[in-house]
Amino acid sequence: MKRTFYELRQLILRELFSGQKTINQLSKSTGINWRTAREHLNFLAARGDVTEVVSSEYVRIFKLTRKGMEKAKPLPANRHASDAIAIEVMVNGSSKRLERVKIG
Repeated sequence: MKRTFYELRQLILRELFSGQKTINQLSKSTGINWRTAREHLNFLAARGDVTEVVSSEYVRIFKLTRKGMEKAKPLPANRHASDAIAIEVMVNGSSKRLERVKIG
């Protein structure tokens, strides 16, 4: 199943909740393609949810802003960022946010 932009960004925000990470670290820990992770980080930075703390030719390190921390709900300690997927659906005209966990 293809993940939505919202789901991918939530995975990134949740992963950054534990601390600063490079694009490569985020890519590996979330299961998101490196280029896709980079594009979503650029989007999240433009929106003010993350900030770039190190930027060089070889590495970029990101961390959550206060705004991003409010949007990112940390996963329980026994869960990995790629285990949970947040899903937003419309039910009778109103938005409902569901949490679905992959097992296995």
